[in-house]
Amino acid sequence: MYTEMAMRDMFFMLVSGKNFFSALSDHEIMTGFNQFETMLKMDESCHEAMYGLGKLNFLLKRYELAEKWLIEAYTKKRDKVYRAWLGFTHIRLSQVVAVENPNRIKYLVSAVRNLSRCIQDNDLDMYCITALLFLSVDLAREVPNQPQVSGLESPQKYMSGLKTCLSSRSSSKDYFAELTLAQAYIDINTPGQVSKGVSALN
Repeated sequence: MYTEMAMRDMFFMLVSGKNFFSALSDHEIMTGFNQFETMLKMDESCHEAMYGLGKLNFLLKRYELAEKWLIEAYTKKRDKVYRAWLGFTHIRLSQVVAVENPNRIKYLVSAVRNLSRCIQDNDLDMYCITALLFLSVDLAREVPNQPQVSGLESPQKYMSGLKTCLSSRSSSKDYFAELTLAQAYIDINTPGQVSKGVSALN
């Protein structure tokens, strides 16, 4: 349950691009920061507080600060949720820097490495495969200058993995993962694939 709850906020924003804090007041946001900062004053090694600050900064699109706190949290405790959030943060950082920025490849490689390592966790697999599928499809559009990212598989490989995840989660509806799969079928636009995407949407 901890993993599921920790991942869903981030997963929703990655898929939809929406910001959860649109409904929160400045007071509520500051309360969160104050709480985690107080926890760190009481215990400088409190990885939960570091993770909390990383998550807050991610949600507020302060991705470099999010990266800093998530790295510190993961250094203190090798929690795969922290590592997955770091992977998502590096996807975001790769999207906000210029294409020609040398740090872009660094962020992409780190995102792929961290998310790929988390796929082995059954609670994280759907979220991480979905993120990698998004990334693989997006980069495939960058022709003729598609960046070569070590460890990144083809969209078809991630689509197969995502279908396996969804088939094992028959008791719950993971609409965004299903929409991602449908959109990927449409985006790769090879013979027979568009109709699969439409079928998945149905």
